[in-house]
Amino acid sequence: MRNRKQEKGLTVNVVAGSHVVFFGLDLTASKRPGFRGFAIKRLDHQEGEIVWQRGMKTFEKTEPHPVKGEMFSTRYHPVQAFQWCDYAVYPGRTYTYTIAALYGDPASLNSKIEMEIEITTEVPTGPVHSAFFNRGSVATQEYARRFENQPPSKAGPGAYEWLSRGLLQALVDFLGRAETRWVNPRRSLRISMA
Repeated sequence: MRNRKQEKGLTVNVVAGSHVVFFGLDLTASKRPGFRGFAIKRLDHQEGEIVWQRGMKTFEKTEPHPVKGEMFSTRYHPVQAFQWCDYAVYPGRTYTYTIAALYGDPASLNSKIEMEIEITTEVPTGPVHSAFFNRGSVATQEYARRFENQPPSKAGPGAYEWLSRGLLQALVDFLGRAETRWVNPRRSLRISMA
C-alpha cells in the first residue's frame, strides 16, 4: 500500500510491504532553518499500542556518550534524514504514524509541524500469489544488536529463523505441495542452510 500527504511544507511518501514501512520525507526550504529532525510516533490499530519510534543517532549535547547499540526515542533524538524505515510492523495491520518536525535547541526540542498518515501493511499470502522476503543486508545493524554480531551458525536456530522471517517455512510448505503433484519420482530438490 502507498500513501502520500502534504501539509504546512511537510511532504510524506509512505510505502508499506508486509514487514517494512518505508518513508520518504521532505520539508520545503522555507521550513528548514532551525530544523533538527523528525520525531516519529506509531499507533498500531490492532493492539492499540502507541510508541515513539527509536533510533541510534543522538545529539552530543543531550547524550554525549551513548552505549553501543543503545536505542533512543525519536521524540528526543529525531531522525536526521529524509528517509526512514520501520522494520517492526506485522503483515495485514493498519498503522497511523505521526511525523513531527522538531526545531530548536537539542535540550528542548519543539514540534512546529505535525502530520498523521495511515498505512496498511501487505499480507504475504494471497489467493493466487504470495510474496515472502527474508531479512537482507538492510537488517545488519539489528542482527548485530540482537545476536551480538555472531554468525548464525554460532548464534543458533533463532538467528536463522529471524533472518528467514517465514521465507524458509513458506518455501518448504510450497515444495511439500508441489511434491505430491510430481509424476516423475527421479526429480528431487535438496535445501540446506550454511
